[in-house]
Amino acid sequence: MHDKKLENNLTLLTVIGVLYIVITLALLGNVMLALLLMRFRRRGRENDRFLRTILDSLPFPVHVKDVERGFIYRYFNKKSVDDFGPGLLKTTADLVVKENADQIEKVDEEVYDTGVQYNGQEELLFFDGRHCRTLVQKSVIQFEGRRQLLIVRWDIEEFLNLQEQLKAANHRNEVILNNVDAGLVYITPDFVVQWENMSRFSDHPQAKLYIPGQICYITRHGANEPCSHCLMLKAMETKLIQHRKMVIDDNEVIEFTVTPVLDQQNEIEGYVTRVDNVTERERIHSELEQAKLKAERSDKLKSTFLANMSHEIRTPLNAIVGFSDMMRYIDSEEERNEYHTIVESNAKQLIALVEDVLDLSKIESGVVALECTLFDLVEMLYNISMRLKLLVREGVEIVTEFPDEELYIVADRPRLKQLIKNFVTNAIKFTQNGSVTLGYELFEEKRIRLYVRDTGIGISEDNCSIVFDRFEKIGTYMQGAGLGLSIAKSLVKLMNGEIGVDSKLGLGSTFWAILPFVSQDDYLKATGEAVPMWNEDSENIAWEENSWDERLMDEPLMEKSLNGESLPKEPSPEKNLQLKRILVAEDNDSNSLVVFSCLKNQYDLIRARNGREALAIMKVQSVDLILMDLKMPEMNGIEATRRIREFNIEVPIIALTAYAFENDRIHAIEAGCNGILTKPIHRSILLETVHRYFEKEN
Repeated sequence: MHDKKLENNLTLLTVIGVLYIVITLALLGNVMLALLLMRFRRRGRENDRFLRTILDSLPFPVHVKDVERGFIYRYFNKKSVDDFGPGLLKTTADLVVKENADQIEKVDEEVYDTGVQYNGQEELLFFDGRHCRTLVQKSVIQFEGRRQLLIVRWDIEEFLNLQEQLKAANHRNEVILNNVDAGLVYITPDFVVQWENMSRFSDHPQAKLYIPGQICYITRHGANEPCSHCLMLKAMETKLIQHRKMVIDDNEVIEFTVTPVLDQQNEIEGYVTRVDNVTERERIHSELEQAKLKAERSDKLKSTFLANMSHEIRTPLNAIVGFSDMMRYIDSEEERNEYHTIVESNAKQLIALVEDVLDLSKIESGVVALECTLFDLVEMLYNISMRLKLLVREGVEIVTEFPDEELYIVADRPRLKQLIKNFVTNAIKFTQNGSVTLGYELFEEKRIRLYVRDTGIGISEDNCSIVFDRFEKIGTYMQGAGLGLSIAKSLVKLMNGEIGVDSKLGLGSTFWAILPFVSQDDYLKATGEAVPMWNEDSENIAWEENSWDERLMDEPLMEKSLNGESLPKEPSPEKNLQLKRILVAEDNDSNSLVVFSCLKNQYDLIRARNGREALAIMKVQSVDLILMDLKMPEMNGIEATRRIREFNIEVPIIALTAYAFENDRIHAIEAGCNGILTKPIHRSILLETVHRYFEKEN
């Protein structure tokens, strides 16, 4: 007992000794600071710089208030300026909010009046909402015959935050210990189980192996020492919460969480092991991740769709608006009829595009319902094949593979026809020569496989996986918004079938759909009603005479000028010697003819069908201005402009684009275009733009 009392007395003397040393050092520090400030005032510039350097090197704020001048700050060292901003010749009220300034100046007055040094905490509340908790020392010094207030501050915000975090950690540990919504075990540092509710939380045999009073690694694993992968060992090393997930019984995901419990000396008192069945959470997390990826892809596809739709809508719209405008300026009936044909053709193309978008929207929203009738599939496919023979390019053969002379099935004939139409549309677009084969074959289990096989350019393996996605275009230079095959996929899904493609790059593709084969007897047995026969008058998808022409054919719509002669690719120099020469780089014949019709009587015009032709012409001919379409096959207008600018920086290049997004304008200007005209192009605007560039040249 006597030894214990002696030990306590020694501890008290030690604490008093430490406090004495700290106070002595603080007093010495104040004396040193006071002496430094006095010397700072008496000595010359060299000493002044020297002392300022010392004060500015201190890692804590030091400032002096002139009491006789209303507590104005006479000195701020560099750390003061860094922490609180410029304060020279300012008062406390200039730096912090009024209530805070009043509290601080009240302490200042007490120190000044009593001359007793003050040591304590002060919180600074700034006007911008910031706050800073500090440990402050205030004392009175004599300087140049006047009493001044020396203030030294230490920022203790980080220390206090750490203190609060430790308190919060202790609180969290208490919450974990009181939590009964999960399996909990409290284990001492020597791995003895003190408390558990695991056996009540789970019926799994492993949950019964945490036995109070027993060493956990013996009861759980039959081991003589902790496992090398034990979470408690890691928590012991790091003093941090440890997590691990395990899959048990092939389908349940269990998460182990070990939380070290720390005492006031930051030593480990024990461990709280928490066990959660997170199977459902992991499933939801996985679904959310998939949904997130799908949403990101959908957002990207929608942006691509908007860009493509802008182009695909403006391309026919350009011809419609351009030739409609031109019809006001012509007298020839022949020319007017030709313009009318062009307008009508592009209007049908525009309508078909809108119908595709509406079809996809209606199918995916569930608005479309199948209307089944009895019809001859062979007859329908034969009629399609005969129509195709009138539409395909020269050198492409239409082949049919029909194993039966007739085959009556029960299905939604218009929708089935639309499915085949979309397959055929795709085949003809990408087949330059060879054949397009249309056929079907019967499978067992009452299924029928419809297919369209072509000898076109084929599809790469990577693209085969996305070819049926919305807004995807494998050939970006082809007309269309990338919806046809997506509509086909939606139709097949609506018919409870399967869809796919077999393709090799450069060898061709086979698009197929496997659908349930329903006969008249099957329908009668399933519904108890006789199936209605197909009636030609009831078809709800119009098969207009020219409905496919512009959608399927990639051949030029016009090869002749307005007077019936071929459009000159290289006009005679003698004929147009006095005219400025304009190169029109445009792959679309309708759009090209709009430009030629607007400018033909005033300029010498040259046609290039893609960027590569435009580049070749520029290398061998003198051109005064270029009208450059941005989206063309083989080489687009952006790349062609870049290459032309490598050897010719003077010729004006005006971009013609059906895109309407700002990025496309920026890319065109960056590539070297002088100006941009957005389709549809009006005659007056085109003439004014061209005239303006030539006036600048003159």
